Amino acid sequence: MFEEQKAFNAVLMHYNNLSRIAQYQCPRVILKHTDEKPYVVKNSDSDKQAYMTLTYRGDNEFSESICTVARLGKVAKLLVDGRKII
Repeated sequence: MFEEQKAFNAVLMHYNNLSRIAQYQCPRVILKHTDEKPYVVKNSDSDKQAYMTLTYRGDNEFSESICTVARLGKVAKLLVDGRKII
């Protein structure tokens, strides 16, 4: 039971770190490519191990931006209004 709890805590900690990195990296890269800083996360998706995808709603320069951060904290994909940027 103790080993299962340790494994669960490790997955939870990794997911938390991945989420925090995505919430830091995605707005920066979206701002760089659109000149608009996103504030509202419309949706999030993750496998809790390898990636975190955040979907932002824009106000002026874009209507929707989808940003995926990979395990090592690098932005792996950026779509702005359906156009692939990264």
